[in-house]
Amino acid sequence: MVFAALVGIIIPVALGATPVHPANRGTRWALFYLTSLAGTAAGVTWTFVNETSRHDPEKRAYVSAMMNAFSYIFTA
Repeated sequence: MVFAALVGIIIPVALGATPVHPANRGTRWALFYLTSLAGTAAGVTWTFVNETSRHDPEKRAYVSAMMNAFSYIFTA
């Protein structure tokens, strides 16, 4: 999960730091390709929450609600 969060920060920053029309287009293409890696980590995060709080439905509901709220905050 930490790896996915770091990739979600590092890859867009690296993409923003590269020139729009570089001489080597492969690097920029790879960065564009890897930006979706952080978006696919949402399923891993939800599975982690369900696994860690599977014995307490109330805790799972609160944690899931907070995760949902923070996802909208970060999206905005």
